[in-house]
Parts: sequence; structure tokens; C-alpha cells
Amino acid sequence: MNPIYRFELSKNGADARPAFPVYRGDLAIDYALQQGEEFYRGPLSGRLTFSVADFDYISAAAFDTRFLLVIYISYDGGRTWSAYWRGKFYKTDCDFNDDDKTAIVTPELDDSYNDVLAGLEKEYDLIKLTPEIGKVRYDKRPMLQYYVAGSNVVGCFLSGMWWEQECGNPETATDIYNAGFSQIVNRVTGAFTQTTGAIPQLPSFMSFDPTFPFPESWSMSGGGYVFDCTRLGTNNYRFLIYPSGQPNNWLWVGFGDTNTPIPAFTVHLSPATGSPATGNVDVTIDLFQVWARIITDKETEGAVRITANDFVPDIRNYRYAVRAGEDLVDSVAFTAELSNTPTEWGLFQPGKYYVTPGGLSPQDCSPLCRSLWGSFSLWVDRSQIPAEIDPTYRAQSVLRDAYPIASVISVLLGQFAPNITHQGTTDYSRFLYGDADPLTFVSHHLFITPKSNVLTAGYDQPAQTAKITLRAVLDMLRDCFRCYWFVDEQNRFRIEHIEFFRNGGSYSLLPSIGIDLTQEIVTRNGKQWTYARNQYKFDKPEMSERYQFGWMDDVTTQFEGQPIDIVSGYVQPGNIETIKPSQFTPDVDYMLLNPGACSKDGFALLSALPTRVAYDLDSFEILDRWINTSTGNWGTNTAYKHITIPIVPGQRVRVVANSSTAAQIAWLTSDIVGGSGDAAPLVADTSVITQTANTTEEYTAPAGAAFLYVYFGQGTAYAPKPASVSLYDGFTLPYVNISGYVLQNGQMCWPYLQIYYVWDMPARTYKIGATEYTATGVKKLKTQSLKFPVLTEPNFYKLVKTELGNGTIQKLSVNLSSRNAIATLKYEYDTE
Repeated sequence: MNPIYRFELSKNGADARPAFPVYRGDLAIDYALQQGEEFYRGPLSGRLTFSVADFDYISAAAFDTRFLLVIYISYDGGRTWSAYWRGKFYKTDCDFNDDDKTAIVTPELDDSYNDVLAGLEKEYDLIKLTPEIGKVRYDKRPMLQYYVAGSNVVGCFLSGMWWEQECGNPETATDIYNAGFSQIVNRVTGAFTQTTGAIPQLPSFMSFDPTFPFPESWSMSGGGYVFDCTRLGTNNYRFLIYPSGQPNNWLWVGFGDTNTPIPAFTVHLSPATGSPATGNVDVTIDLFQVWARIITDKETEGAVRITANDFVPDIRNYRYAVRAGEDLVDSVAFTAELSNTPTEWGLFQPGKYYVTPGGLSPQDCSPLCRSLWGSFSLWVDRSQIPAEIDPTYRAQSVLRDAYPIASVISVLLGQFAPNITHQGTTDYSRFLYGDADPLTFVSHHLFITPKSNVLTAGYDQPAQTAKITLRAVLDMLRDCFRCYWFVDEQNRFRIEHIEFFRNGGSYSLLPSIGIDLTQEIVTRNGKQWTYARNQYKFDKPEMSERYQFGWMDDVTTQFEGQPIDIVSGYVQPGNIETIKPSQFTPDVDYMLLNPGACSKDGFALLSALPTRVAYDLDSFEILDRWINTSTGNWGTNTAYKHITIPIVPGQRVRVVANSSTAAQIAWLTSDIVGGSGDAAPLVADTSVITQTANTTEEYTAPAGAAFLYVYFGQGTAYAPKPASVSLYDGFTLPYVNISGYVLQNGQMCWPYLQIYYVWDMPARTYKIGATEYTATGVKKLKTQSLKFPVLTEPNFYKLVKTELGNGTIQKLSVNLSSRNAIATLKYEYDTE
């Protein structure tokens, strides 16, 4: 039997009364998946005609009255009713006919999404909304700075990452030294250019390391030849080229009037009289003085305090410089090699391009002070930087004002949708708030903080304003993790990965089926509802050919990652989708080391892990008291031992019980130890918890808890104590190794996040760089329309099984009279 309906009208939520609108047989609710989202809404399709008393009720109301319409449904002939659909309208939405006394209207849907959608774009000052505050530990990692005398930039290096930063130009070597630099390279280079056909053939370059002070006469050799510079008089020099070991066998000779003891010039040499050499030689002479220092916030022996007038600006987050010394000498490489093919490193002269030094891995080479490059290029060979520098000079710091993402969402919702709830539990997101996400098994504890709290490390006062919208937060979760939101029947604001929706509202390996049309039978002919209905077509939306990634600010290359290129003939050529969370930056190291390159607006985005502080049980006073589990009173006996550890409500505890002895756990309101028989200060509504031997358990301290009580065994010796007790104390940014680069907060770099895209790719094959990969799932483009009866509305997030497969509901139009549904289903298909 089909259900029956009744209608109720009210004014501004009051004065409710039965209503009796007239409607045609095509009145339906058109449920549809919203564009770009993963939730459904069901507006009413069709017009309601209110007449007579209903017309008078509407007509007599004030002009700005908000009419609420509720449709109730009954499946038992009217004995019981439940709310089925809610809508709203104003007089301005109606077509009035005073002669016939009718008001015709299609009410607007009034569901749990109305308030949320109305508030998504509203901007609020997050600080004034007082979200929860978390504590996140991070490291101020050391940075290597290389400076080439005469340059206007320093090369900055951190765990394989590099960038250049503008700097002042110190006047003397003493100024550089006083800034904490030590000279690691002092090298004269000569680049040799011969006229076409000149003989003999000379090497392309030579170099030598001069003494200090710079000698008035000097020479350098290479490839069996010597270039000699001899001072003849004031500002007068002679330049020779001769075979090694034959100083009197001059091949080429030239003269110059340079007046500087530090060579930086080009000299022209011609064949010497009687020389067998032919052609001319131009020699470009340069002196490269390379200095290096370690920037750190960790005070160590020999460290130099960084002053406010340091010639490298904006290193306010670091207090000390350490002279790098000889550890970095081998990390600097020179080359005069050039390529006829264009390279990313730029042009030396027409048709000649810079290349990385031969014999060194291009992946390990970073350019150094390119503005000084001429016939030579300078490089830092990162493989020669001692690995122990980074961990040795790290200084731990604490970000005291980080906001858990669940609390951010909750306080924003509270401003415009107070009836919609959100909490940091798996009831609201298995992906974000579980111990690990169900797809990659990575733990996510997301925090945001005003970026200025990171840019000014060690701040005295946190940021005073932090403007944000819920839309920005949700777009970030979509872009970074492919997570989408919806509101469930309990008015919970839930967030899950796209695979949850593709799989029927589940992360199970098996799809979750809501309707199985292969088992539903048409009563009039005895056949399945899917019989002879296997017609379908393919959608071809504007599918992206490439995904490009970025952040609000400049970040190091490793955080930026590489684009994803879709390998398919049916994506739209030239359609490039740029994915760039507009208000967020995750590269904490870069923000700390180069704060001037980052905007103070926006937020730092952090993915942290819980910090466990292990307690040395031997360091606590071992007390001869125990709690009688039968009476809850203190007992006194030297054979029983316990300790108490200070704790706060809500704090998590991890206890590893000894392999031979059970442990007992209790929560105390105070640490007062009474006499035998006195009541133990147990937290109300709790009791002693017995943890079996050789187990690991985690607990959360209840309200009122001030101390953790741990009882651990019998006997005069307390050897059978728990293997360990540790308390969770805030969170710590983890390190992640991405292709040899060690990144702090690395779970938020694009190479790490891109894995969450592979469940819903435009095509089966994609490329990152030159490497091809196979997607786990492709977008559902196979489309079918079906008609079948529905007595009650299905769970829209579950799949519909047909002979074509398991389809996702895109649209479902339910006719209120016939209860027939016309559905649009989409299926995944193999694109190979």
C-alpha cells in the first residue's frame, strides 16, 4: 500500500495549522548529488495550489512572513505520522488570484544544509571564536649558508632543499668572518677560449688555490699545460702558456696592466715568437672566495651571536652562527663545462648553456650564486654535506597556539548552523580522526595556526587576528586529502575521503549495497527490474589533462612536488587544474628560515603526531599503599607498591604491563595517602582498572582526575613493575623522507598528499615526472537511467546493484503519488 500525506503550514515557525493544497500527479521530490560536492538535496518538483481557508491564511499574513510547510507521511493508513519534507516560501514566491482565491507556489527546500550553505563564505576571526588550543612541538632546523664574495645573494641549504636569499654586500673579509662565516674555498679559475683551428689544444679551464696574501706572481696548470702570471713592474704583468715542465718553451704570450692583487679580468694571448702554436687564446681569470656558516638556534661552543646588523637580513628566528670550517670544503664544485642544448640553468653566451659538473649526480647539485657566473659555474654538491649537521644543530621549540581542525570546524559551524555538530571522533570522520586513515594507514592530527605564529618563532604574544571562512577549510581538506563533507540524519557534520562515497558509504573492501535491483521482481511479468534495461551512455565532462599543485606562499621544491599528467585520449587537452589551497602553507622550515619570503596573512597547516613522554618509574617515590578493589579503601602493606603521576583531565595514558604481572590503574582526585581503611580519593564514577600481563593499553583521564595511580605487583621487591608508563603531551611534527629529502611536517608536502588522488582519477594511467602509475579507481562516467518503485527513500550513499555493476546515485526523482523513482546511476568502467 502506498503511503499517504498530510500538510502543515506555519508562520515564522508558529501558528501551525493543517493545510490542504491541491497538486497534480507529477508532484515529486528530485534528489540530486550537488555539483562539486558529495551530498544530496531534494527540492520539491511541482506546484502546490492553496485555496479557500489556506489562501486566506496566507493572504492575511504580514508581507515579510516566512511560511513553513511540512509534509508528513504515514505508512499505516494515518495511524502514525513522521515528518517527510520541509519547505519554506514568502508571499513574493506565490502567484495570487484574488478572484479564484488561490495562491500557487513551489516551496523552497528547507533542510539541514540551508544554514551551512548560507554560512560557508562568511568570514570570522577565528581567535575570537576561541577554538581549542593544542601544543605542537617542532624543530628549528639548522641552515647552511654559502656566500661568494661580491655576490648579492646567499645560497641556503637544508636537508637537500635549497634557495637563494638576497643579502647585503660586506666591504671586507673581516666583515664576513665576524658574521660567523669561515672561508672554505679560495680559488682562482681560468677559462680558456681558442680561435677556431688553433693548436695545440688547451684544456677548457684550470684553477688553483692561492695563499694569503695573494701572490704577485702565480701559475696554474691542467691538461699538460701551465698558465703563468709574472709581475714585471707596477700594474704590469706578463702572461705565458707553456707545456708542463718546459718553462722556456713559450707557446702563447700576452701582457696586461691590471692594478689589483685579486685577479678578475680577461687577457688576450698571441703565439710567442718562434712558437709552433697557432691561433689566439683568451683567458678569463676569476677569483672565487666561498664562505659558509651554519645558522642555528642552539647555543654551542664557538657559536657566534647573530647581530641585528648581520649582512644577511631576516634571520630573526635564529640566534647563532657556527663557522662551517673544513667540513664543507668538498661540497663546492666548479666547472667550465657548457652544453649546446638549452638547460634549466641558463645561457652563458649564444649557443652555450650551463650544465652541472660532470661526474657529479645532477640530483645532488644545486647552483651557487648564479649572478657571479661567467665562464665558470659554481655548485654545491649536497652529497658532500655531512649528514650529522642537521640533527646536531636542531633546537626544539613549541608552538603554543595551534588549533585542532575539528575544533576550528566546530566553532565556525556554531556561528551560523548551531544545530549541526562536529567533533574530533570517528563518528564524524574515520579518515581524519581515526588512529590511522583507512586507506594509507597514516595518522592525521591536523592543526592550523596563524602564520605569524611561525614566522615569528618564540613570539611573546600570539597572533591577534585570524580571518577565515569554513569554505576555505573545507576546500583545503578537499584539495589536500580529497575529503568531502555531508550532514547525516543525526545532524552530524561528517567528512570522509572520496572513496567512502564511491564505495557506498564505507571503507570496506566490499561495496556497500543499498538496493539490489537484480533481486527485485516486477510483479506483473515476474522479471527483474533490470531486465532488458542495460542501455547506457558516457559522460564526457571537461576532465583535466593535468593537475598542478601549489600553496599560498613560495615553498621549497619538495613541498611543491610535480604535476600529475593524465595519460588518456579522452581528457580535454590543455585543461589544467591548479590545486592551491588559498590560505594555507605547510613548509615550516622555509617559514622559519626565510620569513621575509612569506606573507603574514593566512595559516600554517600542520599534520602532527601525538607526543608520548615516557616516565622513568624508578625516579618516582614507591609507596607502600594499595587500593583494595573490593572496598575502594587504602590498604597498608609493604608487599604492595604503587606510584602516582600528575595528570590532567582528558590526557591520554599508555601503559605497557609487565610480561609476568598484571597492572592496576586508577584515577585520583588527590595524592593524599590515608591510613589503612581510609577511602582512596578515587574520581567519582570510576574504579580500579586491572590490565592483564603482557598487554598494552591506552586510557583517557576522566573529569576530575589529578593523578594517575599505578599499582604494580606484590613482594618486597618491585621488579614486576609495568614495562613502561607514558603520557601523551601535545603533538610533534614528524619528519618524512621524500626521495632522499628529509622534510619536517612532510606529511603535508604534495608528493605525500598526491596518493589520496589515485582513488578517483580521470583515467587509469597517469604520470608524475617520467614515471607512469596505475590509478586505484577512475571517475564514474558510465551513466544509466532506470525506473523502479521505492516505498521509502533509500540511503543515497549506498550503491544500487544492477546488471551493469554497482552504481552511485546521481539523481533520484520520487513521485509522491505512485512512489515510482526515476534514477540516474553512474558506474566506474575499465578505461583500458
